Amino acid sequence: QYAEEGGASVFPLLWEWQIRADRGESSAAAAALTLAESKVTNEMQRTVIGYLRGEATADELLAQIVEPIDYAEAYYYIGVKAMVAGRHGEAAQWLRRAADTNAIESHEVDLATYFLAQLSATDSTN
Repeated sequence: QYAEEGGASVFPLLWEWQIRADRGESSAAAAALTLAESKVTNEMQRTVIGYLRGEATADELLAQIVEPIDYAEAYYYIGVKAMVAGRHGEAAQWLRRAADTNAIESHEVDLATYFLAQLSATDSTN
């Protein structure tokens, strides 16, 4: 839905990918990444998109880190991809790393903290 409204920046579209992929809506998830690609402003964003599509590895994503905030982004998206794939232990490790960066002005830190709590709650009910 957000992708169809136009004027979106890269990161909300990546978050839309996460929601759609988690719901199994592969066509909508792919559409969000396609639109996100048209909004890319740097190589880190391009590599995140490639990583989520399976066109880049985690190592390639980590190699794009330039700014301190990039650590939070890279760790978050590695964790999210694992979470969507059902690899919750691996996801939690990467999300914890993202949260621990304490990157200022990073939505990924806030989102990582949120999803860590969700994973923890899920684990405690199983």
